[in-house]
Amino acid sequence: MSPQAPSFRNANAALAEGLRADKEISLAAVEVLHSFTSLLVPISVAALPNRQRLVASLDAVVDRGYDVLTQAVEVPYERVAATLDRLSRASA
Repeated sequence: MSPQAPSFRNANAALAEGLRADKEISLAAVEVLHSFTSLLVPISVAALPNRQRLVASLDAVVDRGYDVLTQAVEVPYERVAATLDRLSRASA
């Protein structure tokens, strides 16, 4: 094992922890956006006829959009974390 291996592992661990924290912050921001949008949907269509059906439809769209945003945050993190894990194992 080379003398630089421990610092490489430490750097990978620090990077992985930073990415994890970034993911959590991003997911929290998406959750706030989801909650805010869910509040605005009923207000924005309050005066329209058949608003109950429209609100339900718009809520479904908001929920699907939230799921897409959540995946957009999680998938890149998981790929980078897996790559860092492989690099750490390869340097051991």
